[in-house]
Amino acid sequence: MSALKLRVSAAPLSAADLPKLTKNPASASHDEYLVHVSVVPSVHPHSSDGVTLPAEQSQTLPTTPVDIIAVVDVSGSMGSEATLLTENGTTESGGLTILDVVKHAVRTIIHTLGPEDRLGVVAFSDGASVVVPLTLMTDAGKSEADDLLWSLREDSSTNLWAGLECATKLFSSLASEAPPRQSTRHIFLLTDGQPNSVPSTATMLSSLRSIRDSSPGGHFPADALTTFGFGYYLDSDLLLALAVHSGRPSMYSFIPDPGMVGTAFVNAVSSAVCKVPVRNVRVALEVEGPQGTQVHKAEGEDAATGAQTPIQIADWGCQIDVGTVAYGQPRDTVLRVQVPKPAAGTPPSAVKLHAVLKYDLLSKEQADINGTEISSTLALPPTSSTSPNPLLTHHHLRLLFSRTLFHALVNTPTNSLGSEEAPGPALLSAQAALGDYIALARGKFNEIQTAGRGTDPASDVVGDLKALLEDAEGQATMALSRASYYQKWGNHYLKSLARAHVLQECANFKDPGLQRYSKALQDASLFSRTRDAADAVFANLQITGTLVQYDDYGRGGGGGGGGQRVNMAAWNSSGNPCFPATTSILLADMTHAPVSSLRRGTLVVSPYMHPDGTAGLGTARVRTVLESRVVGGVCDLVGLVGKTGKGVVQVFGSAEEGDQVLQITPWHPVAHLGKSGPKWVFPAELQAARPMPVPSVCSIILEPVFTDLTISDGPTGHIVARPHAVLLSTSHIPVITLAHGLDDSARVVETAPGYPEHWKSLTRVVGHEVWGGDGVVEELKGREGWDEGWVRIGW
Repeated sequence: MSALKLRVSAAPLSAADLPKLTKNPASASHDEYLVHVSVVPSVHPHSSDGVTLPAEQSQTLPTTPVDIIAVVDVSGSMGSEATLLTENGTTESGGLTILDVVKHAVRTIIHTLGPEDRLGVVAFSDGASVVVPLTLMTDAGKSEADDLLWSLREDSSTNLWAGLECATKLFSSLASEAPPRQSTRHIFLLTDGQPNSVPSTATMLSSLRSIRDSSPGGHFPADALTTFGFGYYLDSDLLLALAVHSGRPSMYSFIPDPGMVGTAFVNAVSSAVCKVPVRNVRVALEVEGPQGTQVHKAEGEDAATGAQTPIQIADWGCQIDVGTVAYGQPRDTVLRVQVPKPAAGTPPSAVKLHAVLKYDLLSKEQADINGTEISSTLALPPTSSTSPNPLLTHHHLRLLFSRTLFHALVNTPTNSLGSEEAPGPALLSAQAALGDYIALARGKFNEIQTAGRGTDPASDVVGDLKALLEDAEGQATMALSRASYYQKWGNHYLKSLARAHVLQECANFKDPGLQRYSKALQDASLFSRTRDAADAVFANLQITGTLVQYDDYGRGGGGGGGGQRVNMAAWNSSGNPCFPATTSILLADMTHAPVSSLRRGTLVVSPYMHPDGTAGLGTARVRTVLESRVVGGVCDLVGLVGKTGKGVVQVFGSAEEGDQVLQITPWHPVAHLGKSGPKWVFPAELQAARPMPVPSVCSIILEPVFTDLTISDGPTGHIVARPHAVLLSTSHIPVITLAHGLDDSARVVETAPGYPEHWKSLTRVVGHEVWGGDGVVEELKGREGWDEGWVRIGW
């Protein structure tokens, strides 16, 4: 059994399948088809799947060795303060510079990689230098890389090409290694601005193509060149062009503020580590038909701008360059194929497609790979065929969305936007094009949903299209809605979003459509495990801020002194779990008291949970209350009321005030008795949040009253249990505590109707490496107030 599969399908294309404002309308002289080519990898290596080894017994799945070179901008602007945009729209600082956050993100890569992986770091400013040579990430290698990384300091200008050229030379030098290293290779280029040093953009792109064309096989030395742009003062055209001109399916990622650094890096390194052990994956698609049968020339034109997977058009058909593929992440390409219309009275000629999937093995001994090519043949259906193909429709609309955005970007220069009151014709044209696309996509979505098609769990087309429309009607529409939006962030963001949809990359956790590219990955998959581990590494690694302190006049004071310890979870989080200090909690003597009255050792009623699944209701001691200041004094809270029935609490949404109403942040799990039985849910799933004045919010860490707790229905009758929840408000809603030790499988979570920002994604509710594990305890132990049982943060 091979780790890769090849699937090809086709359907006739009509004018009704294209936006009215498309620049490539349906041909009058040719019949046209949509051809869907899909390279489908397994979810994880077959040596670790459920056929040969139960997933629960496989704690560590094998990965393909990876070499990563991080190319880091250390120009003077990287010393600027890194501010975090909070959910209530305010900004706050943790005493970090942008370079601090970037170095921490690179440390995440260091501590996510395994002993067979290598990392190198190149820094660039006026010139470039190798800070960390390609080093195996053994314990000793990680320690050495950590030490060398912290030596980075801000310098002056931004000679981006010097850094990129240095990285390509490092990879090119690997050709002389004996024996050849069997690994995938990735360059991560990170910058916060525009190059202000020679050479010019045109020279850089020309030099990049020269490096690519002169390398073995005509391939760029790295399997992917991922460019990351921080902030709003970017040359995002250049960053996208570098990714595209590498000739590889490479990403450009826009990071608007430091709060998204974590998610961008975590997803990128997880994808890099989880590759199938092959490279140079490509599909040769040969079109056999009457003279003039061809792949539409627009496919090559779009590939040149980044709006299509790298593709080479030829008289016989085309070659699709897939590059590398990650376990569990299919790569789908949709092409337009044109066939000359037959003369009047002449029957149409048969047209066949021959697809051959080829790849280069990283090693001659690959248990997951049989052979080096897979082939498939398909006859095009008659033009009168109306057989539905929801999956093809979805991928056609996915690529149409990206093309619509790319065409809008090309035709909407930032210097011709008009004003807020009078948008220029270029911006109006872009708005019309996106609106035209949305109308088409919405119509196709309604057709598929009404017909009851596209709901197969293996390919949830309805869910995919719904999320795609959320991207189009949400942030993409907003980015084009005002000249100021487009100029500040829209033009950078739309390039990143469009490229991510082309390459089917889950580049962040915010855009609904991008989340769908990881939806098929089970909780035990290689990608999910790696992403969760990297997420925890980012949050748990300690960091010292280097930002200079400011004097009374707002100027930089004398440096010196140790920096401020920072909890990095805030830089990779979509919301922290808490409730107000005035909340009522049920004590062990069955009375109620406000959370603010708790101290270390206070006895409270608490459910218990053992890893074998048995549970009970008992008491626990408060170990510590964590109180966090709310910046601005206003926080989004959800009002919930519990109703006891048969010993389990059913939770209802409520906007009322009173002691029976629990006010809690939207993403702090509570236990709820739903139609399918009791389960942990987010408050945001039950009721829309509303801003409320509150000076601080709290969470609780518990410890057992007894070392051993006897639970009557336990299999052994004498087991060690762990408290994991408290009962809040006078309606006794079970609310999870920190360091609870519970885990759960991912499920679809969707915010309640009326929520200010609709959100839907596949995620775990209680399972969290930071909040649910011992990492939060280790983080708090050294803080003031730990011994007394009350730790305050942000004051």
